[in-house]
Amino acid sequence: KEYLKFKNSSTQEMFPNNDIFTKFKDLYKVWDDAAMICMETILSEIVTKSKKDKKEKEEKKNDDNEDESGIEYLTSNEDRENIRKFGGIHASISLIHYFKNLCDKEDEEKVLETEDDKLKNRTLEVPLGKHVDTGLMTLITCSDVAGLEVLDRKTNKYYYPEKIFDPTKHIFVIAGRKMELFSWKKVIKPTWHAVRIPLETERNSLLY
Repeated sequence: KEYLKFKNSSTQEMFPNNDIFTKFKDLYKVWDDAAMICMETILSEIVTKSKKDKKEKEEKKNDDNEDESGIEYLTSNEDRENIRKFGGIHASISLIHYFKNLCDKEDEEKVLETEDDKLKNRTLEVPLGKHVDTGLMTLITCSDVAGLEVLDRKTNKYYYPEKIFDPTKHIFVIAGRKMELFSWKKVIKPTWHAVRIPLETERNSLLY
């Protein structure tokens, strides 16, 4: 696979030409705005305060994250503002191209020795195995070539969301490990996912 990556610190010299650089720069702004909206929506969810929180409230009256109603936001305004600052430095968008990886019939006879190897060559490739992302979250476009697998925790099985959603309308928000750290009041676990495509298939994936 190959990819192009853009972040705030990227320069024109890092890209094949100025037109591509400008398009990535404009695209980054759109995706960064979308990501910050997603972050704000998720981490400003209202949750019920625990008994410990209520006791601390009596000792600290002016916290902007709490009120007298017995509820509070999942994270503080300060945490969300720090995430925005961190994202401005480290966030990026990447366009990933997965090449087809199928041996030709002639090459297959030369390279692959067993029938099992030949069968695997004609089925699926896993260019990106099952994993969770290390950051806060990842936004991934819905591709017209289904390959993204996501774990359904209720059934403990992986499924292809791109077979259900529209590639011209939808993106997927993948929670990372840091999301679990920030959402300790109501834990949002990281999303297990992978990419699995037929070996003779090429795929493009745009992600933030």
